[in-house]
Amino acid sequence: SDDGADILGSLSEDEKDEALSHMQDKELASEIIDLLKYKEDSAGGLMQSEYIYPAQSNRNTIEEWKEAGSKSIVDHAMEYTKDTLENHHPMHISNEIDDKIRQVFDIRLSKEAIGRS
Repeated sequence: SDDGADILGSLSEDEKDEALSHMQDKELASEIIDLLKYKEDSAGGLMQSEYIYPAQSNRNTIEEWKEAGSKSIVDHAMEYTKDTLENHHPMHISNEIDDKIRQVFDIRLSKEAIGRS
């Protein structure tokens, strides 16, 4: 909705009205209308209205949390860490670069252990 308000903010009133009338998501259109009420350089115009929640956050109700086993955040973090270390094998360097690094440094973690062949 922030980006939508920024885009529509540059249009004439007639163009804004037309664009908003064609939006299928009426809730989003309503949010954009609310954001357009603020001047661009005011606190309301600059504020972030959409939030990004970390993957490890839990937005469940207490009842949902209990039904799921009532794990503490520490237990959840430990499980997540273990799973990440066992299964996350980023390929941000090529096999050729990995080979060159292994020639220079005593890398004790096998290629197979990090998902390389």
